[in-house]
Amino acid sequence: MSRWGLSFCPINMQQGIHTPHTEAIEKQIKKELNQAGLRVQDLIIVGVSGGADSVALLLSLYRLGCLVEAAHCNFSLRPGDCEEDEVFVQKLCQDLDIPIRHITFDTTSYAQKHGISIEMSARKLRYTWFEELMQSRQASALALAHHRDDNIETLLLNLTAGTGLRGLTAMRTWSKQRIFRPLLHFSRKEIEEYLSDIDQDYRIDKSNTDTTYKRNFVRHRLIPLLKEINPSVEKAIDRTIDNLQGVEDIFEEQLSESVIRFYREGKISMEEVLSSASVPTFLFELLRPAHFSRVMIRDIYQRLSNSSGAVYDSPTHRLVRSTNSLHIYPLASLLDQHDVKEILIPINNTEQGECLFPHNKDLKLCWRIVDRQMFGASLRLPLNMALFDYNKLGQLSLRLKQAGEKIYPFGMKGSKKISKLLIDCKYPLQERDMDLLCSDNTPIWVPGLVADRRFGVDANTKCCLLCSISKTTNEE
Repeated sequence: MSRWGLSFCPINMQQGIHTPHTEAIEKQIKKELNQAGLRVQDLIIVGVSGGADSVALLLSLYRLGCLVEAAHCNFSLRPGDCEEDEVFVQKLCQDLDIPIRHITFDTTSYAQKHGISIEMSARKLRYTWFEELMQSRQASALALAHHRDDNIETLLLNLTAGTGLRGLTAMRTWSKQRIFRPLLHFSRKEIEEYLSDIDQDYRIDKSNTDTTYKRNFVRHRLIPLLKEINPSVEKAIDRTIDNLQGVEDIFEEQLSESVIRFYREGKISMEEVLSSASVPTFLFELLRPAHFSRVMIRDIYQRLSNSSGAVYDSPTHRLVRSTNSLHIYPLASLLDQHDVKEILIPINNTEQGECLFPHNKDLKLCWRIVDRQMFGASLRLPLNMALFDYNKLGQLSLRLKQAGEKIYPFGMKGSKKISKLLIDCKYPLQERDMDLLCSDNTPIWVPGLVADRRFGVDANTKCCLLCSISKTTNEE
């Protein structure tokens, strides 16, 4: 026995321990890996606190042969215990020869400075660091150990906060931010049994019993009351989450055409808005991507019938109500680069446009719709320009490059990681965090460098989108 309890088994013994329970869990995790499109050679950053859930996640991925690196946060909230957690995780990773990265936060000071709760502060700090880590390590995914009980608690917390349908769908196994949560259909008890089967110890966070934290209150006081109504309430809520996620998928699929067209054309008719089954919900889904708050959207809805000429600004966009339409315009000058991740670009068939890059105000993007014939046979353009087949494009946006993203350059076979492309082109390290032009969140242009051939002009192209970048000028 070590100071942690059970000593960690040697690697070869660890891999040799198999029970029906461990095999069932690892089979499900392997299935989730395949569904997420993650391969054995893809680097996965694993958030490891030292608790049962994260230790089980790290070991299961390790036993499945995945390429993993551990990431540990010390939030400085439990003097002594936090340091022991860190030593435990370091020892675990050392025994397995798994690389580990760790960081210490002054969570209390951060909460006081920003006027938010300790829970929210810890969340913001760790996710910001995880995002930076994924980018610097060029990782394909961030694996987090949220399980079924966590998801149920999330749904109940969101229900009490009135977050709407998205809040009730809780967490998904795979997110657009490349966050991987393969334990969501396993209970805390099943995870602890898994660790018991492979003879692995873990740390216990004493603060998990402190019901002054909202999540702990739900876990220790609310759920036991719900069990008095239905002893199998966890499984029932888990099924409900699955059903709600399916409803959300259908809901977004039905709305996506209107939303994409709105930002593509920069307008939508009042007739279409007012004829929707639920105008407030339709407006919310329409304006949410442009960072309009729920309160602002409610105000817009209440004034729809008699506010021609009204103007509303979000952090990134301006909404203008005309007699027959709603018009949307990007307001790059209002962007707060610390809070806004992207701006959506409306492509209008009759107008050209321009906007500033959200994270580099010295650059602006200009675009216009042009006829294919104006270019003749030659399509050679300066590096600051790119030409795309208009009909191959979806919702355009400018956003920061993300870790592991690829592009399909002209003149090359297959794809290439954008980060590797920047290295090969000897881009300075400080300039590699750049905004990309994307179509439906897929990178189509590394401005000034390379465009994606899949969206390029071909023999069938009739209408083109011409994009260019240029330096901004300050006119006094």
